Amino acid sequence: MSRLTFNRHKNLLTLNSEQGQILGSWEAYNNVTASSNGVWPNGGYDYSHYNLHAGLDANSAYGTKGIYVFKVPGRTGMGVHAGRKDKVDGKGRKGPAYNTLGCIRTTEEAMTKIKSTHEGGDPLTEILVTSGVLGDFPKTTAAYA
Repeated sequence: MSRLTFNRHKNLLTLNSEQGQILGSWEAYNNVTASSNGVWPNGGYDYSHYNLHAGLDANSAYGTKGIYVFKVPGRTGMGVHAGRKDKVDGKGRKGPAYNTLGCIRTTEEAMTKIKSTHEGGDPLTEILVTSGVLGDFPKTTAAYA
C-alpha cells in the first residue's frame, strides 16, 4: 500500500510504494488562510477517500486531479490536491504555495502520479506529516512503527 510523506520544512511531498521505493517527490506547501483552522498537524493519518471535483482546471481550487482526503481528528476535508497554478494569493504566492484552508497543495504532476499509483494497484493508505525534526510525531501508525 502506497503512502505519502509531507516534510513541512523542505516543502516536499514524497510518494512511496508499498515496498518503500520512492516513486516521486514534488514541491508542496501547507500555507493556510487566516480563516482556516490552522496548519495540518504533524503525525500519521489514514486515507479516507478521493473526491474528483470533475470539470475543474489547473487554476481551480483543487486542480484537475481532485483531492485525496485523510482522517484528521477534529478536522474535515483535510487532503492533498493541486490547483491555483497561475493564480496569486494575497501574499503573492501561486501554484503549490497558494494558501488553503488546511490542505497540502502540490503540483499537477504530483497528483497525476499519486492518482496513477492509487488506481494502478498500489492504493494510497496514509500520509505522514512532519516538520522534518526527529521526534515530532504525535501519532505512530503501524506502517511507520
